[in-house]
Amino acid sequence: MGAVWSPLPGLDLRGTFGTSFKAPILGDLVTGSSSFSSLIDLIVEDPASPSGFTNIIALVGNNSDLGPEEARSWTVGFEFDPEWLSGFHIEATYFDIEIKNRVRNAVNVLFTILKQEGRFAPRITRNPDPEAVQALFNDPNFRNIFGSRPEDIGAIVDFRLKNIGKIRTEGIDLTASYGFDTDFGRFDFAINVSLFTQFKQSETPTAPLFDILDTVRNPADWRMRDSVSWSRNGFSATAFVNYVDNMTDNESTPARKVNSWATIDLQLAYDTGENAASPWLRHLVFSISVQNLLDDDPPFFNNNNPNAALGFDPQNASALNRFVAFQLTKKF
Repeated sequence: MGAVWSPLPGLDLRGTFGTSFKAPILGDLVTGSSSFSSLIDLIVEDPASPSGFTNIIALVGNNSDLGPEEARSWTVGFEFDPEWLSGFHIEATYFDIEIKNRVRNAVNVLFTILKQEGRFAPRITRNPDPEAVQALFNDPNFRNIFGSRPEDIGAIVDFRLKNIGKIRTEGIDLTASYGFDTDFGRFDFAINVSLFTQFKQSETPTAPLFDILDTVRNPADWRMRDSVSWSRNGFSATAFVNYVDNMTDNESTPARKVNSWATIDLQLAYDTGENAASPWLRHLVFSISVQNLLDDDPPFFNNNNPNAALGFDPQNASALNRFVAFQLTKKF
């Protein structure tokens, strides 16, 4: 449901409210030897252990007991196109979203979960019953990678897909643009900013919400993508500046700072339009784009998940360095 009110020329005030529902996909429900489900023994870091490490059995993969995800969202915002400043546009939206029973696993913290036991306590069973451990050892899907014995196991940890309790997020999206014509061509400027004021998550409906904003593998508190463009007689050039704010590596002891990351993208193009003599050359667009023009590396993150790319946070950065692409487009 939504409503828009225009109290002044060029000014729109708007608000929305919505709910949504998503059933688990069939592929996430399938378990057994034909799926990605498995049981493995691991040795992980454990601040509560005298040795600093604990042998665990990790339940990894799908889950036949998954239920549907549900969400509630509402937004308020405005759009403003002032008559006295032609070519200027600004809009902002405040959002508040709550997701219940979101389907997630915990494999991103496979080797550090016991270091975050307060947050992931519902997934952890300390000093498990010996009969339960033996039953897992007898399971045909069990893989004893480290040659552990049943008596070595200090915990059972459930990394499988599960309906976690709740995610609560709030923030603001801001977009502003301004374009004008000159004797040297047209110039356009744009700013796009996403600001999170809250991002909290709990592992069960009754577990407390933990603030995970600005931590690795989770959203940064703010990111930005700005651009400046010039165009004239079919030629155009656009430069983009991308920025992701610094974060905290709360998986390391002590916690480390993950630096902010800024990159520049560039796009050059020429559109023949109606100018070409041959009809085959009309409305041809030649373009070249360069991502990460200055070849900046992503900020270092001590990512020790063997199933993920090492050395950076793929949630907020990319290991793809300078990338150049050519494109030819023809309109008929």
